[in-house]
Amino acid sequence: MMSKMFSKLSCHDRASSIAVVDPVQAVAAAATASIETYGFDAEAVGAAAEFIHDAWMARTPKADYNAAQHVPFSQLPEAEKEKDRAHVRTILDLLKCRTEAAKVPDVFGAKAHEAWRGTVPEGPRMRPAAPGSAELVDINVPWDRLNAQWKKDNYAAGVAALTAVVTVAGQVAMTRVR
Repeated sequence: MMSKMFSKLSCHDRASSIAVVDPVQAVAAAATASIETYGFDAEAVGAAAEFIHDAWMARTPKADYNAAQHVPFSQLPEAEKEKDRAHVRTILDLLKCRTEAAKVPDVFGAKAHEAWRGTVPEGPRMRPAAPGSAELVDINVPWDRLNAQWKKDNYAAGVAALTAVVTVAGQVAMTRVR
């Protein structure tokens, strides 16, 4: 019922001056305004980093190659926590640059992948081509040569990171407004 009523309100007259706004772009704009108004301190970065890690654990099956990271955020070594904080800072930079919200996950995926490549030794890093696949692919390759499934995983990480920043920015705003 609500969606029919809402669609009538927003689409009843094509000639009207009411603009239909992309909801993702609107949420990103609201988060950006909140961050510019209320800030996003180290505590907020930490909260968003924990959110990102929880989302990664939810979408990534535990395997031999990731078992050490498949633990609660509080149990991660500091270097692993810093990787998640870096993801938050990447999203903050993209929002600050007014990157179109729909493009943030793709841009994030490429940036995060290349940043990760800078932290690992050169040489192959073989991983399953897809969940449950016996085929292995090298993921330590430039973004433009990365397997489609692993690009999809980086895209999902971008969605999770954007969601984390938007969520925490909203929480920060709500605590400061009260």
